[in-house]
Amino acid sequence: MTGLILSSQIHLVPDKTSLPQAIIFFIVLAVLSFFVFGPFKKIIAMRKDRIDRLIEDAKRLEEETKNLSVRYESQMSEINTLAHSEKEKIRRLGLDEETAIREHARKESGKLLEDARNEIKAAEDVARKSLKSDVPKFVQEIIDKIKG
Repeated sequence: MTGLILSSQIHLVPDKTSLPQAIIFFIVLAVLSFFVFGPFKKIIAMRKDRIDRLIEDAKRLEEETKNLSVRYESQMSEINTLAHSEKEKIRRLGLDEETAIREHARKESGKLLEDARNEIKAAEDVARKSLKSDVPKFVQEIIDKIKG
C-alpha cells in the first residue's frame, strides 16, 4: 500500500528530467510554430482577405444593381410616357380620319340623294307630260264607252 501512496504523490520540486522536458517542449513548440502554426495563420489570413474582397464585391454589385434598377425604372417611366403620348396621337389621328370619312360619306350620300331626287323629279315631269298628253285620249275613250 505504500507503493500506491508513493506513486500518487505529486512532486512539485524539479528533478533532473525537468530541464530536458522543458527544452524538448520549447523545441517542439518552435517546430510546430514554424511548420504548423505559421502556415495555418497565413491560410486563415488569406481566407479572411478573400472573404473581405468577396464582401466588398457583393456590396459593390448590390450598389450597382440598385443603380441599374433605378435607371431601369426611370427609363421604363419615360418609355411609358412616350408610349402613352404616341397612343394618344394615333387615337387622335384615327378620330380625325373617322371624322373625315364620315364627312365624305355624308357629302356623297347627300349628292346621291340629290341626284336621286333630280331623277325622280325628271321622271315625274316626264310622267306628267305623258299624262297631260294622254288625258284627252282617255277622256275621249271614256266618253265613247259611255255613249256606247
